[in-house]
Amino acid sequence: MALVFEPLRLPLTTDDQGEVRVKGTRVPLQYLVYDYRNGATAEDIVSNYPTLNLADVYAVLSFYLAHQAEVDAYVQERATAAQGLKRAIEAHFPQKGIRDRLLARLEQK
Repeated sequence: MALVFEPLRLPLTTDDQGEVRVKGTRVPLQYLVYDYRNGATAEDIVSNYPTLNLADVYAVLSFYLAHQAEVDAYVQERATAAQGLKRAIEAHFPQKGIRDRLLARLEQK
């Protein structure tokens, strides 16, 4: 029997906010990259995110290894955007002294 070679589909999609996710899941690309950089295997990643399947994780990791500079730049861009959003939220909803306020409220009861 002869093997038929056909191109594999890349199981990634981009949502309306520019977030790249594994198709059919809500798992962002950067989560797989973070796990892989921290030494996780494809099997480890699947066990961390049960909505993923092993073939898709291998395909995404293969894409990452073939396009590492571009993916790393994307991951850094998303991390920078997340930090900016965090700062904006913290500025809008200051958390200073929240522990003390909660403890004081508890003592009043």
